[in-house]
Amino acid sequence: MKSIIILGVPRSGKSILAKMIKEKYPMYNIIQEDIINESLRRIISANGKKIGWRSNLEATKTLDGKVGYFLDTALSFEPKSSFILDTVSTKPRVCRQFKKQGVIVIVIGYPNETKESILERIRKYENDNDWTIVNSNLLMMRFVDAWLEDSKTLEQEARKYDLKFVDTGKNRNKALFETMLWLDKQLLEQMT
Repeated sequence: MKSIIILGVPRSGKSILAKMIKEKYPMYNIIQEDIINESLRRIISANGKKIGWRSNLEATKTLDGKVGYFLDTALSFEPKSSFILDTVSTKPRVCRQFKKQGVIVIVIGYPNETKESILERIRKYENDNDWTIVNSNLLMMRFVDAWLEDSKTLEQEARKYDLKFVDTGKNRNKALFETMLWLDKQLLEQMT
């Protein structure tokens, strides 16, 4: 099975989509960007000394470089493993090279929403474990403003690099369901 990169803004449905894929296709492993970053921090600096990945240390200094290095490494294994990378910081320009290697790239955002509707949806679906719950609406609006701008940029870049863009703004559940149907076709084409 092809590996999948799901990238996009916070609260757009990336993790939900990853779980939907895993449920339907249990051979996939979900990898969250936070785990990659934490693992690299531990590998690269232990006791104040830089260790591991010496020849690629420069590539791991930027977030795109870290995720890119991870993907290059993961995609070089034989037999190929099937994974879903759930990432908020990786950019479409980085992912286009992996699409050329057969990775399915899905970009998710909500570029046509209002800040107020995004905040309303965040508040509606947040739970006691979410970091958003302790923040005031005023503070959250700062985040939402940035996420909305990022959504618009991601949509433009996804189209520029011919990547699948999913707008989860108006009806997230419907958009994710339709994305699963699209993904089923992509994976079926691979098998035939």
